[in-house]
Amino acid sequence: MIDATEALELGIVSQLTEPDDLMPTTLELAKSLAAGPPNAIRLSKRAIYKSMESDLREALEFETFAQNVCAATKDAREGISAFVEKREPKFTGN
Repeated sequence: MIDATEALELGIVSQLTEPDDLMPTTLELAKSLAAGPPNAIRLSKRAIYKSMESDLREALEFETFAQNVCAATKDAREGISAFVEKREPKFTGN
């Protein structure tokens, strides 16, 4: 068994939070995800669920499919433009 600090060092978790800060930190993360590109988030969730019932090859095939779908969206172009222009992206789900 490993402790939280070691899990962070190994990259198993991305952040540590004090118990009293857990709910505000969780809500902040949820808001960040909700502001993201809807299609990419939807396909990412589907890929996670699919990977739990698939072998590695099937999971990677679905991930490749999902990336190709997402790369062809207006939201993908918006994300790149926003990054280059150093502004917050405005995702529409298209």
